[in-house]
Amino acid sequence: MSIDSPSALSRGIDQRLAGNTLLVTLLGTAAICTVLVATTATVTLKGQRSSTDNRAAVEAQYAAESALARAASQLDRAGGHLKGLTLTSGTQLSTVLVQLGTLCGAPAALALPANLLTLPKAGQDLCIATKSAVADSAERFAFFANNTVRPSTFTEGQWKMYWKDLFMGGDAKLVKAAAGNAGASAAGALNTEVTGGLTLESVRVYPGGTMRIFFSTTRLNATSEVKSGTRVLAAREYTDGGISSHYIELSQPSFAQYQYFVNRRLSPTGSRLVFWDGDRFEGRVHANGTPGESAPLFYAQSQTGGPRFLGKYTSSPAFEWSDSSPNKAVSMDDMFKGGYAFNAQPVDLPTNANNQRLAAAGIEPGACVGGVTLTATTACLGAKLGASSVVQSGVYYTAAQNGTVNGGNRFAGGIYVKGDVSNLKLSKNGEYQVIEITQGTLITQFRQTGPTTWEVRENGTLRKTMTNSPFNGMLFVDGKVGTPDPRGSAGLTGDGTDAPDIAAESQLTIAASSDVYIKDDATYSQGPQENPNAKNVLGIFSEGGNIKVNGQSGKDITVDATLMASARGKGFGTVDYDEGRGNPQPKIRITGGIIEEQSQGVGTTSRLEAKYETVRVCTRYDWRGQCTRSRDEQRFVGYEEVPGAGYSRNFKWDPRFDAGFAPPFFPTQGQFEARASFTKLSAPKGFRAVASE
Repeated sequence: MSIDSPSALSRGIDQRLAGNTLLVTLLGTAAICTVLVATTATVTLKGQRSSTDNRAAVEAQYAAESALARAASQLDRAGGHLKGLTLTSGTQLSTVLVQLGTLCGAPAALALPANLLTLPKAGQDLCIATKSAVADSAERFAFFANNTVRPSTFTEGQWKMYWKDLFMGGDAKLVKAAAGNAGASAAGALNTEVTGGLTLESVRVYPGGTMRIFFSTTRLNATSEVKSGTRVLAAREYTDGGISSHYIELSQPSFAQYQYFVNRRLSPTGSRLVFWDGDRFEGRVHANGTPGESAPLFYAQSQTGGPRFLGKYTSSPAFEWSDSSPNKAVSMDDMFKGGYAFNAQPVDLPTNANNQRLAAAGIEPGACVGGVTLTATTACLGAKLGASSVVQSGVYYTAAQNGTVNGGNRFAGGIYVKGDVSNLKLSKNGEYQVIEITQGTLITQFRQTGPTTWEVRENGTLRKTMTNSPFNGMLFVDGKVGTPDPRGSAGLTGDGTDAPDIAAESQLTIAASSDVYIKDDATYSQGPQENPNAKNVLGIFSEGGNIKVNGQSGKDITVDATLMASARGKGFGTVDYDEGRGNPQPKIRITGGIIEEQSQGVGTTSRLEAKYETVRVCTRYDWRGQCTRSRDEQRFVGYEEVPGAGYSRNFKWDPRFDAGFAPPFFPTQGQFEARASFTKLSAPKGFRAVASE
């Protein structure tokens, strides 16, 4: 066929067009496949990254929440250490003030204010703490380190650093953890931190010398971050808790905390005394004593018998049954419902009342040159109240002015009496207190007319009106109060009626260097049974004598007070406790406590006495049946109850003393005690997420 033939040319062109079309189709298909592969790879990579990020976010969340829980646990562990804070026996006030000064960041020891005895109830700051800084020495917090139990895993230096770090406030790091890849399942490096801790605020002192160390907890802030190289995969931040204030209270416990305290459990004649069936104590009891000589004995008539102690019982000697006890298998837990501790440390009674003397004159303990000896105390009293106060009987109540006793217009502190007092009468003037002191023929009356306003009268004549004059509640008699004979003739008394004698706001301690005789009722306006928060309180303390009830025969006596006689061989009892005081036997009712060196006897229990009558009995008859010989014989006719001698007892506890409440300037044990205001330091509240990415 010729090349010039039209049909041949047409066929060649068609073949070339078909080849080009196929090539384009193939190229297009390849391009589409490439796009599909690239898209699939991108989606896969994004999915993998999203999965990693999600896992990182969950890990960060769990880590932050777990760290918050660990931080709260660490705070509570620190709180446990603080609640167990104990000052070594024998620690002096001066040492405590040095340590607290260092704790506050003060340049020197803290100083108690001159008006310590008359401070307002709200107290006064001794220091405002400086903020703890990284540059602070760990020695600043030695008070906590030295007075808490150091775990065995800490060295002494580490324990001090523990407290320093804890008191960095919001800058403290309670939890700090960093870790690299933990394996294929970990998203990346995990870093967790929780900041928050304690902030020291101040040290504050209250009337009588109780001190409180105030501090606060800060909000806990947890952060957690997961990183891959420099890239942050996830971060979480949570907060919990809040700022709350707490304190540690330092005080020297008052002997008023005991319903019954005895140094030697002996009768006035020296025989050992027993806790019997029926004896019941609701408050705390402590006994010292020598085993086999002056330690308490216990008696139980039956398996369910024995005394009952509802408050804690402590004793320096071991438990000892009375030889005459019919049953010696009574459960200790049944007898000692409030818990017990035998072979405990003995508690020493005070050896003098010099602090009470000084308080009556408004003089701080430690302010006298020469210490708290009687010589130094007497010199201080003379300088404050006037020279005659140390030698001449009288009632002294203001600071001397230009040598004139009682020349001031305000109470020096309380009331100091030189010499014996025949009668000391407590009564009320409406809602206010009246105190009347009789020495010889002179009756000095202090009549309160307002919260800080008093009139002073002598034999009824107004001598002085004192305004803006707070009375610190201390009345000291350098002598005895009342007499033992005749019965009910002289001593401490209320107003002689059934009306209350101690005003609702009155807080009094009456102390004497010698015997105190109670001749009549002395009762509260508001008793603890009616008002658990009642403020009125009375303490009676004899430095060198007994406290004895000496009421009229046949009359019950009611005393709302805690009573203490600390000298060797002295204690609480009644005058002529072994002689009858009427039928029925009168009763002593005491709401409060008794602290004594040795019991003085209250009374004996009633008893059944056999009664007989004399009858004439014929011994011979004649043949007519007539009696020719007879004699007198005693015939039993029955039993008659004979009242016991002295007084019967009805002693009740004042539960306010369980919480540290006490009469003003009542003797303390001389040992510092620490008490925490909290049960735990963590306070989960306000949990929230702050940030996340």
